[in-house]
Amino acid sequence: MHWADRSTRDLVDFLVRGLRDQRLLLVLTLRTDELASDDPLRSWVAEVVRLPRVERLDVGPLTVREVAPWSGTSSGAIPRPP
Repeated sequence: MHWADRSTRDLVDFLVRGLRDQRLLLVLTLRTDELASDDPLRSWVAEVVRLPRVERLDVGPLTVREVAPWSGTSSGAIPRPP
C-alpha cells in the first residue's frame, strides 16, 4: 500500500466495506515509519483499521535469517536477480 494511489485505496475500501458474505483475505503491507506526517495514506490507514473486519498486525524489521525461508534459500543469503 506504500505507493497506493486514490483508486487503489478506493478498491480496498470497497472490498473491506462492501463485501459481507464472501470469504476474502487481503494482506496489505505498508512501512509506516517511512510515511510523512501529512501523507494521506496515514489518515486512510487510521480510518480503515477502525472497521470491525480489519485486523492490523505490526511487524518490525526482519533479519536476513528470518527472510531466508521466504526467499527459497537455506543459507540466509538473499539471491540477487540475474
